Amino acid sequence: MSADIPAQRGLTLIEILVALALMALLSVISWRALDMTDRSVQVLQTRIQDTQSLARVLGQVEHDLKRHVGVLWRSPVLSIVRTRGNGAWQLVEWRQEGSRLLRAVSDPSYALPMPELNRYEVVLEDIASFSLREWGAEQQWVSPTETLDSGASEAGLKGFEVNVVRIDNGAPAVFRKVVLLP
Repeated sequence: MSADIPAQRGLTLIEILVALALMALLSVISWRALDMTDRSVQVLQTRIQDTQSLARVLGQVEHDLKRHVGVLWRSPVLSIVRTRGNGAWQLVEWRQEGSRLLRAVSDPSYALPMPELNRYEVVLEDIASFSLREWGAEQQWVSPTETLDSGASEAGLKGFEVNVVRIDNGAPAVFRKVVLLP
């Protein structure tokens, strides 16, 4: 006598528990992937902002140096007297204080003495050094040792090299901007 066992319909409790466990595992893996992607985007955004601020600073230094009528380098302070488009002169000073690069600008003036510098503004953080070299008649980079006047380009001065060393993840990263004079 054999008893007929009715055909099983649906899923057993074990099958449902296994499916739930697999779905939970898949959810955890997906959550971790999304979290890692979000953290990567945040790190990338920070690096982009860092790079943009460095590019802005080096561009501003180039702008200041290309319009110079006098440069004075006393490490780590760069003082520039530059022309404005309207014929006025302006004093610009770049300086390193600790791990920050600061910039101050005077009001434009048509007469000497130049007005006092306005408030210093922090333009770059986490720098190890800020330096300037010049390319002159010697056909090599040398550190400027004295004030350069407006006749300096006629005396063989061809350009400047601005070096900014930043600390990036504990290691120094050197950024150079070469400014060719007109």
